[in-house]
Amino acid sequence: MINEEQLQFLNKELEEESLTDKDYWLHRSLLITFRENGADNVLLNILENAFGNDDELEISWEEA
Repeated sequence: MINEEQLQFLNKELEEESLTDKDYWLHRSLLITFRENGADNVLLNILENAFGNDDELEISWEEA
């Protein structure tokens, strides 16, 4: 689970297809961009682990 600050970082970095969009497709190469743009190490580790052996990943979010 990520915190509010990490979610805000992802919202800023990722393109939403609509105002109600809550899912994103990521490519592993985005981790480099995220690191360069100030993502914290915890978020980067969460995403890296989620990728596993894959190069693409779909993530979504919901309010708790």
